[in-house]
Amino acid sequence: MRGYGLPRNHFVEFPDCVDINLYGLNIGRRHNAAAKAASRRIWKKKARQAAKVAIKEEILLEEEK
Repeated sequence: MRGYGLPRNHFVEFPDCVDINLYGLNIGRRHNAAAKAASRRIWKKKARQAAKVAIKEEILLEEEK
């Protein structure tokens, strides 16, 4: 299962330590739970903000019609 908000990058199929830390993946033992949760919160926040912007743009386009 992919975490909410994480991008679907094909180059992350074989992640290195940087990808594991960046995306908060469950792979490897080098990432502690607090850091993993923090990085996932960042990605979720970005995804929610992008969705809000998309909804606002769609509403503005419908109002102009």
